[in-house]
Amino acid sequence: AQLTSASSAKKAANACRATAFTMTSTAGAHVHAPSRRSVGSATSACKHKGVAASARKTTPTSHAPANAAALVNYLISILSKQKLDPKVRELCILYNARLMSCDYEWVQHESIGVAAGLTREDIEVIKTAVHPESAFPGQAGVALVLTRELVEAGTAKPETIKAALQEMSEQELVELIMAVTAYLGLAVMMNALAIDTESGMGSAAAHQLIGD
Repeated sequence: AQLTSASSAKKAANACRATAFTMTSTAGAHVHAPSRRSVGSATSACKHKGVAASARKTTPTSHAPANAAALVNYLISILSKQKLDPKVRELCILYNARLMSCDYEWVQHESIGVAAGLTREDIEVIKTAVHPESAFPGQAGVALVLTRELVEAGTAKPETIKAALQEMSEQELVELIMAVTAYLGLAVMMNALAIDTESGMGSAAAHQLIGD
């Protein structure tokens, strides 16, 4: 279902702001999802290397409000206005968070993923499997391969694009690439600013955010 009223749209926008940009600096709030690196390692490494405490208090909303507002709207459109299967999108966002060791993104999208229809077993595979695509047939599997290539190589192999187009439309492929690269950039920003993890959003807020 789409967001149909100004009130619900405003609530969804507020939920997205809470998810992506209410970036507090509560010490020791990291949640670790297993990966080749722990999801918490990147932010922890930044702190141990002496990133200024002030950087941890630097948030997009407080220091670049015009840009942050536009980014929030873009993220809302990705989460609520795509033809792409939301379960596939959330699998790939979670996989991106794991590969990028981004605690904040991982914790928030666990909640959003469940709201989109992922099971706890699905999420556990993304956390722990060396090649999680092997556990997901069809569209989801090739989407995870594409995600890994985008994160690790900054592009996708022609054969991966070809395989993806066997499982999804051109529109869905472009939407997938837009979603993964948006959350890849967001993870880089969160890690660079050493933003601490908050608890995941509630179920009602997560459902609102994705347009249920």
